[in-house]
Parts: sequence; C-alpha cells; structure tokens
Amino acid sequence: MRNLNLPSLAGAFCLCLHPPLFASLHRNLSSNAGIIHSIAAFEQEKLLCSRENSGFIYLNANEIPTSYSPTSGNFAFSNVQQVAFTPDGGWLIGHAGGIARKQSETWTYWDTASIGLTFEYNGMTTIKSRSDGWMAVGTMYHGAAVFNGQKWLSYNTDNSPLPSNQVQDLAFGLNNSLYFATFRGLVVWDGRNWTVHNTNTTGIPNFGNLKSVAVLENGDVWTTFSGNRIALLRDGIWSHLNLNDLGITVEENRVGRLLVDAGQRLWLSATKTISVLDRNGWNHFSIPVKDKADP
Repeated sequence: MRNLNLPSLAGAFCLCLHPPLFASLHRNLSSNAGIIHSIAAFEQEKLLCSRENSGFIYLNANEIPTSYSPTSGNFAFSNVQQVAFTPDGGWLIGHAGGIARKQSETWTYWDTASIGLTFEYNGMTTIKSRSDGWMAVGTMYHGAAVFNGQKWLSYNTDNSPLPSNQVQDLAFGLNNSLYFATFRGLVVWDGRNWTVHNTNTTGIPNFGNLKSVAVLENGDVWTTFSGNRIALLRDGIWSHLNLNDLGITVEENRVGRLLVDAGQRLWLSATKTISVLDRNGWNHFSIPVKDKADP
C-alpha cells in the first residue's frame, strides 16, 4: 500500500478525503475555516464549506482561497450545508434557504418552497447534477427532490415508494435513472418505475443505512452501508464485500463515500485509506494521520 501524495491532492482525492482531515492538511486554509463537512472538486478547483463558517470557500487552480458569505458581501445566504460542481464546472451551493447555482457569472436561486424540501439542522446530505441540467438533492429527514430542467419534484415516504426519508446519497445512472441511498435500502427511479433493493431482494443481511452510491458507465452499481460493508450490483447479481475483499487489511478502518471521476475511475474513501478502481484493478493509498499530541 502506497502513501498518499498530499501535494498532488486534487479532484477525486479531495472528494474522498474525510473533510476534517482535508482541512487539517491543506496548507492554504486558515484555522478559522472551521470543521469542513462538504468538499467538491472540478479539475484543479475546489469548493468547501463548514458549519462554523456562514458561507463557503472557493480554491482556484493555484489553491488561493476566496470566502463567499454575507459578511464578505459576495453571497447572500448563510448556513451553507453542501457544495458541488456541475459537469461543466458550474457551482451548486446548498444552504438552509435553498439552492444556488452559478454558471459563468450568472446565479440562479431556488428557495425551499420551490424545491419542496426544508433543510433545517444541517439536514442537506448531497447535491448531484447531470450534463443536461438535471439536479437532485437529498436530506437526512425529508426525502429528496429532483430538478428536471424546468421545475423541482420532491419525493418522500408519503408520495413515493421511498422506504425512508433519510437519503444520504444520490447518483445519476444509465438511461436517465436516479439512485437513492436510503436508511432502508437502495432505491432506483427510471422516471416512471421505482425499484427498491433491500435485504429481502438482495440477500445481503442488514442491507440498510446506506452511506453512498456510485454508478459506472458499464452499469456497475457500488454502495457502502452499515457494518463497514460494501455491495456491488453487476448484471443483476448482488455481491457482498468488505475491505479485506478489496485487499485492504488496515485495522480499525471504516468505509466512507464513493465517487466516479471523469475518467470513470471509482474512488472509495475510508478513515485510514483511499482506494481507486480502474481498468487494471484496485490501488490503495494510506492516509497520513497526524499524531494528536503533535501541535
């Protein structure tokens, strides 16, 4: 297992790193950045936000930070909860009052009434987008909402087959499908039909409390879920995996998030490792953890 080369930190590395660790290692972030809990990357640019900071921070290709907040006068909304890039490099900023999208120099705003969700208690969990302008946002308490290019449609346990209002991650898949990683399983919506994957349908014990979902262009669907476990759906067949199955033998290592980068590589974060799956197989990197006693 190789050590992670921090000076080359960018793109998927940035997205996979445990956010507080990223903040402690990044040389250009001041201590008042707070505990960072959402990070996004596009090529060499990065966005991040924290619960302590009322806005968000943009890092350009030269890693020069710019703060956006009501105090700075360049962003009107406080309590930013999630940040993301669109496929063409636009910004998506999720805050307590709604979602803001920046394309070139043009901002578009949607409030909670138009989205059909509320985001109290830092309840926004993820924002995802497609190249055709579709977007999706998940919450910890109220389900999810999808923007179809014209309007937002919200989904919860009352108006859809979602088995839980706790949606921890989302992923757009093949044929315009959308995957919901929920507390009670993985849900797939193709625009008309809903499919729920749970313990009964997958045969995987305690298949719930999904942390993340990622879909590759070959149709493979990867998820991380409770009990430090991983599941793969390939050609209609589910496989139940753990870190050892991937060749990761580090002790006390907890699985985290998944993502697919522009090169169709799959990234998997854990508390002590970052792994990447490409056409040649898995590569694993150890994360240097600073000694707590070291100032």
